[in-house]
Amino acid sequence: MVVQVVRVITILSLVLGLLTSCTKKNTDLGLSVLKRVLSDDIKSLDPANAYDSISLDIVPAIYDTLYQFEYLSYTYKAVPLLAEAYPAYSKDRLTVTFKIQKGIRFQDDPCFKQTGGKGRELKASDFVYAFKRLAHPAIESQGYWIFDGKVVGFTEFHDKLAKATSEKASKLFEEPIEGIKALDDYALQIKLVRPYPQLLYILSMGFTTPIPIEAIQVYGDEKGNITEHAVGTGPYILKEWKRHNRIILERNPTYHTELYPKFASPEFQKKGYLVDAGKKLPFIDKIIISIVKEEQPTWLGFLKGDYDLMGIPKDNFRQAIMNQVNLSPEFSSRGIHLMIE
Repeated sequence: MVVQVVRVITILSLVLGLLTSCTKKNTDLGLSVLKRVLSDDIKSLDPANAYDSISLDIVPAIYDTLYQFEYLSYTYKAVPLLAEAYPAYSKDRLTVTFKIQKGIRFQDDPCFKQTGGKGRELKASDFVYAFKRLAHPAIESQGYWIFDGKVVGFTEFHDKLAKATSEKASKLFEEPIEGIKALDDYALQIKLVRPYPQLLYILSMGFTTPIPIEAIQVYGDEKGNITEHAVGTGPYILKEWKRHNRIILERNPTYHTELYPKFASPEFQKKGYLVDAGKKLPFIDKIIISIVKEEQPTWLGFLKGDYDLMGIPKDNFRQAIMNQVNLSPEFSSRGIHLMIE
């Protein structure tokens, strides 16, 4: 059970199922702004290595994956996001073909020099490139295991790179992996060593998000990691990241059409989570995330209105909660709402 307190009047349900979205209008700018706080800085914005809980609070707002979890369901169900539909399987379940939505574009960024900074269209080859990066020893991806021993030729590709010099490895990286192929711009094929029932869930993980080679070429380090500059297809653009201080995300004006779910489990329906069913996402224009490591300064900042959302520190639980489940009148009178999930 997660207990959180929220300083706002209007609840806008969820932003992409990851950020509990409660916000108020910034009357000066006419923007809806969510002010959040994290207990530590993110370690990396490179999907291949963004695996800790703090990084995974930010990365899914910037990047998309082929599939995502149906986030208003109490069951774990993967549904299409960048994929056009569910994949086609061969009779032996070893060849899986995915159709990618047409017209999805990467966020505008200076790395796209050929288009004058306009984000180019997402292609199946971007997934091939992202998956190959997981196998590159220099990147030391924590996501290597998701395809290791499961996709034809993936482990062998990794082992070949591991034995090569850095100069030779860069050339070997351009060689294909037998089990990962772009059939055309909008069709991706994966060949499996054996049936992999968890594949759609794996393709909902941040490790598998497409990343443009242009971003790696411009912002990547000598090993090919892109730690601090994110370029994805997601709903938010990284506008600012001051380490140990704050992160600012702004709505991606070229984000593809994604609608708020029209289905929810009964438990979520009772909480009113379908009030925005069918509306275009995201709802929030700007997210300001402060990095504050100590609980009490965070709590005091929340009480002053610096943040819109936070969990209740154990030392303040009795102050805020009555009878284990009810918000105290002192807090209710200040426009603070309690959310228990």
